[in-house]
Amino acid sequence: MEENPNDARYSLTDSAKMFYVRENNPTSLVPVVLMLTHPVLMAPWHHLHECVLQDGNAFEKAHGKDLWAYEKDDPAVNDVFNNSMSTLTVLGMGQILSYYDSFKEVNTLVDVGRGKGMTLVHIVKAYAISSSQP
Repeated sequence: MEENPNDARYSLTDSAKMFYVRENNPTSLVPVVLMLTHPVLMAPWHHLHECVLQDGNAFEKAHGKDLWAYEKDDPAVNDVFNNSMSTLTVLGMGQILSYYDSFKEVNTLVDVGRGKGMTLVHIVKAYAISSSQP
């Protein structure tokens, strides 16, 4: 059978699969790519010049309210953002915890941030700390 040059096939390399295949992969960058390309989260970039010249918040200029208020009103955007932040936490916390060992002296740690609490999860797993989420 003769190969047709117009019938080219492409696939991800093994190293690309490590970052861009989502199934059972905690280091997948798919959530980050989804956040960076989401129309709501890209729109502020179109107002960056205004913020540089006039000051202000690019997200507010694009949507009339800050990111946190927007996410409260739009659970889908909230999920995209939080999934991305969780992925970045998974990718970074191993390195942070390998260099920073002061959590070993902590008995109780409370997560007062937003999102899914992935930073707290990594610290608790590394140091077996009692945790609490308000």
